[in-house]
Amino acid sequence: MNKAIVVLSLFSLAVLATASLTDAQEKPNVVFILADDLGFGDLGCYGHPYAKTPNIDGLAKHGTRFTRFYATGVTCQPSRVGFMTSRHPRTFDRRVGDFGFSERTTITELLNENGYATGHFGKWHIGPGVGGKKVTDKIPPATDYGIDEIKVLTSLKDRTKGRDDNTFEAAIDFIERHKDGPFYVNVWAHISHFSIPSDTVFVEKFKDLKVDESLFGPHMKTNKFDICRDEWNLSVDECMKNYLADVWSLDAAIGRLLKKLDQLGLSENTIVVFASDQGPARNTLNTLKANQVGDTTRANMMGWPNGLRGGKHEMYEGGVRIPFVVRWPGKVPINTVNETSILSGLDFLPTLCKLTGTPYNQDQFEGQDVADIWLGKGRNPERLLYWKKQFATALDKTWKYHVNKKTGDELFDLVNDPNETLNVIAKYPEKASSMRKSIMAWDESLPPPPRPVAPPNRKAQNEAGQPNAKAPMKGTPGKPKRNASGNSKRKQGKNAPGKNAKAASNKKPQESEPDSYPWQNYNGPLQQNWFELHDGLKNSQYIFETTKKGTVAFVGGSITGMPWRKKVMANLKQRFPETDFKFILAGVGSTGTMYGSFRLNRDVIQKGKVDLLFEEAAVNDVSIGRTTDQMVRGMEGIVRHARRTNPAMDIVMMHFACTDKLEDYENEKTPEVIQSFDKVAAHYGVPTLDITEEIYERIKRGEFTWKDDFKGVHPSPFGQQLYADSIERLLDKAWSDAPRTVVAHAIPEKLDSASWDKGKLFAPRIAKKLNGFAVEKNYNAAGEGGKVRVGWNERPQLIGLKPGDSFELKFQGSAVAIQVIAGPEAGIIEHSVDGSDWVEQDLFVEKNSFKLHLNRIYILRDGLDPNKEHSLSVRITGKQHKLSKGNNCRIVYFGLSGDPRTPKGVSVDGVYFDGSKGYGPEK
Repeated sequence: MNKAIVVLSLFSLAVLATASLTDAQEKPNVVFILADDLGFGDLGCYGHPYAKTPNIDGLAKHGTRFTRFYATGVTCQPSRVGFMTSRHPRTFDRRVGDFGFSERTTITELLNENGYATGHFGKWHIGPGVGGKKVTDKIPPATDYGIDEIKVLTSLKDRTKGRDDNTFEAAIDFIERHKDGPFYVNVWAHISHFSIPSDTVFVEKFKDLKVDESLFGPHMKTNKFDICRDEWNLSVDECMKNYLADVWSLDAAIGRLLKKLDQLGLSENTIVVFASDQGPARNTLNTLKANQVGDTTRANMMGWPNGLRGGKHEMYEGGVRIPFVVRWPGKVPINTVNETSILSGLDFLPTLCKLTGTPYNQDQFEGQDVADIWLGKGRNPERLLYWKKQFATALDKTWKYHVNKKTGDELFDLVNDPNETLNVIAKYPEKASSMRKSIMAWDESLPPPPRPVAPPNRKAQNEAGQPNAKAPMKGTPGKPKRNASGNSKRKQGKNAPGKNAKAASNKKPQESEPDSYPWQNYNGPLQQNWFELHDGLKNSQYIFETTKKGTVAFVGGSITGMPWRKKVMANLKQRFPETDFKFILAGVGSTGTMYGSFRLNRDVIQKGKVDLLFEEAAVNDVSIGRTTDQMVRGMEGIVRHARRTNPAMDIVMMHFACTDKLEDYENEKTPEVIQSFDKVAAHYGVPTLDITEEIYERIKRGEFTWKDDFKGVHPSPFGQQLYADSIERLLDKAWSDAPRTVVAHAIPEKLDSASWDKGKLFAPRIAKKLNGFAVEKNYNAAGEGGKVRVGWNERPQLIGLKPGDSFELKFQGSAVAIQVIAGPEAGIIEHSVDGSDWVEQDLFVEKNSFKLHLNRIYILRDGLDPNKEHSLSVRITGKQHKLSKGNNCRIVYFGLSGDPRTPKGVSVDGVYFDGSKGYGPEK
């Protein structure tokens, strides 16, 4: 072994040693392709019976494939830490996600100092963005780590292209511009991370696939195939086709990059490395989602660790052993499989430094220079490899030891039991004792775990380290009381009894509220606020302070009726104790901005002048599946309508959390619904509060979990408090200065000329020329089957039951919509406006209608001439959704934008729910 120099005083000798390899030759280029969640067995060259990966297989054929290469972590970020820094992720004092690599040197910095042009394209996951925010395609990294050119790219949605085609196109462009070299480029793909699409054109390449499950082993059957059938009720063949199509598209993109190297004459002097960051993720139903019915993309997670036990998040072999291929023509042996050398992602940095003649101080790194092994020498580095999540694991050549203080430690003999099925700790006590002693010594050498801001269910501590006194605020446990100026005051005492005391006493213990929360009483450097004030809220502050009266409205879906709202109401009363407040609750379950833009007149504007409006719609616009255009038109309709009736009205736009949006942030993408709403907010100067991003970042810090603490889209008391506290921090900032007189908000030109800013609801009786349709007041919805929502079926409905039933409607304005009840017998209608071509609209909601009579609004036409009278014709077709049992059309309201008539027969008796279960106030 050509041992690395470890004495600092001899560092200059190390410089000479590393340089000697490249003195007589041109510095090699380096291309590092990193797949995401790709299993050890997911490539043809690693034994997959059905994968089509000719380009990666070609890399292996013209290079060396390693079968004992290990990731440094079992999730995305820890693994990348090892590759980039040659440091174990648990050796960092602070979370990389919050603080980056701090002062730790990276491979890109070293190569950059050695004259390399450096680039990074695709996924990031190695540190925060500017301002402590999540890195996205719009928010650059806070630190560049010596990388000259960074493009963080999200997955493509175009199903005629591979998800990572944009990443490879950017990398190819970088290579072309730096072909005179030397260059180093990270090409970090999203494939095969969730979510894997089911509708790409590449599935056709596997159209005849029939999976022989016996080829994959028992772990695959239990952890993937059975779940596909039992939890998802889907075909293993179809899910496997979707997965392999995704991997095929990655391989094809790699092929295009390799071809470009050939065309530029760079292949001979370019080191190409291919790896995955860790093992494959499971395809089990995501229990973190409030409702995942119909979301079949998770079922496509058919990654295979080649029979090994475990996968992503687990430290068994299937989680940490990864594919690793190196090609360097004329240097790395061709068509070779190294089955003996145990290598690690920690070795990546020192090995590349050796091969590129780049000086480095080995004392700063944990990995070893294994350049000789890459170049063909058959040796095994002398060391143990370690991993740690809650407990530690170690690998000593063929022995694997797992510390588990809950179920007992495990020792596996990988020679005879590579799948880690037989615990031999009792059979080999001396080996077990020796390995445990090594693990304990390594574990004790680590810094304390990077701590969350304040762990859940623990008293917050002051800067001196002493617990703060418990001081729950009346009606808001654990919160400091605020005076009118927004300053915090602590007050000793228990929660005052009241009308909710009985309900509180019946709560389950796990639902009780803690004395303090992780985000409270924190004064450190981590980001705590996720809002943009834009034009602020000074009008409402002045009105509340000076007139001693105020009207506040809460508009949104079912979450609007939950306890966070009462906490905010209590806070407003405490800030302005002399003000007489009127509060309007206008939350309607399962509805978003589309219905909101038409009902705002009835539920808010007709109730009097509103000074402050809280609007929440991001959850339902996502779950309903609104397009970006519809999101903008709905939200702009609400904001513009509100401001037109009262130009002084202040508005707060809130983005509440659901797992779809959390997954977008996990994939380094700002959710489309938030982008759409923020576009409206910026245009009209409306403050926005992105609680989704806050929850995502706090979960990543380790402050709490979605499953155990937040507990879903309808949050637990813990989540309700977070919502209330986040809103209160926004109000703290907005009202931190003295009040100023009221200034009318500007109403600029429309963002979208088709926005529904003059929406109103009309009773179904305005329809004319009824043919088979009739207005009914006591429809027997239960006769269809399915759950009937209280408050909706009681409304008069315009009902048609059979194909050919029709009606007409005369109206004036720019848009027409129907609010329907879609149950198990919902049908398909077609409609025409002013004699135009007929357009179909399926009323059946696939995720829900088979089991629930769901309220849903459909825009039939918009963008019409607002000054003309229009004629709408509607008829029921003979077609049916595949899950529907009938053809009916049940219309509760018509929505018209711009019609001058005054609606009649649409009033409701008021909101009757609190702590909503999803029912609306249509009573």
